Amino acid sequence: MITGKRFENQLIAAKEAEYLHCYYNSDNFLLSDAIEYYSVIFKTFLKLHEDRVFQKLDSVQKEKIYISEDELFKNAMQYAFGKGHQTAFVLLLTDTKNSQEFDKSFFEKPNSKDLFIFDLDKLISEDVYLQNLGRSHVQFLIDFTQKHFENGYKTIMLLSKIFFKKGCEIAYMQIKKDIVGIEDKKTLLSKLLKVPYNADFTVTPAFNATFAFESPNFEEWDLHWDCTYGYENYRKLIGKILIHKFSADEIKDYLTKGVSSYYMLDQYTSSALSDDIYLGEINFSLMDPVQDKMRFIEKSDYIAIQIGVALTIKHKLNIDANRILVTV
Repeated sequence: MITGKRFENQLIAAKEAEYLHCYYNSDNFLLSDAIEYYSVIFKTFLKLHEDRVFQKLDSVQKEKIYISEDELFKNAMQYAFGKGHQTAFVLLLTDTKNSQEFDKSFFEKPNSKDLFIFDLDKLISEDVYLQNLGRSHVQFLIDFTQKHFENGYKTIMLLSKIFFKKGCEIAYMQIKKDIVGIEDKKTLLSKLLKVPYNADFTVTPAFNATFAFESPNFEEWDLHWDCTYGYENYRKLIGKILIHKFSADEIKDYLTKGVSSYYMLDQYTSSALSDDIYLGEINFSLMDPVQDKMRFIEKSDYIAIQIGVALTIKHKLNIDANRILVTV
């Protein structure tokens, strides 16, 4: 519950439905981007876990099953998102003897949304997660997947919990702004890429970044899992993102000196060599996902991060894509 605010259960349910409807009709792409991103992750999982019966089917039958899997997956993740949104409204607005109390100062913290998401695993037991997620569209997906693929239950529940938490994220931000009455404070931005100095920013639906270092023509970010993967994993460094700015004259000068790495920039960005060029480098840390209780970083993750960094640079600087090269 929120200090100083009281709501009847009927009003909470009505407000939650109203705000969820508003989200679905907004231009916030968090859910659609996440579904598109994790659909690739899920399909990769399926291809690695086809059972023997499925492998004997012809290509037409296989394709029909994959199409059904994709449709069921999208419905299941949207259902999990909705259940998360609903649960966050209950947690934040219900006034009971056992409710955790949140005062206004909590919402004023720059990372309050992440702190709330981290607390979910303390506020919600595994049994409650199962009661919310082990039914309806999620159960339909589990049942269908188990007919053709192995070990699907654990992966589906993991992904469902991620979408559940994303629904909680949206609900939290709506309540913070419209019910508690706190707008996000403007933060100081980095010189080169205009990213916040003291707050996370999104790179992909699975990964966030934080500012690390800068100089006039260089910027470094730390890459980590987003808050839906839990506090311990959120704090672990996944990798470093380095962004370099080169002037056209610099590149031409090094080309005349025969520096081979500058030929790569020249070949990729030759149509833009009258403008500044931006080179992004993504350097991943060595990790043991089994020991860290994390899923493996898939090839699709690497591609998505590469695209995400390029889009971030493009949008932040409002420049053409042919002036950006991102390597992994």
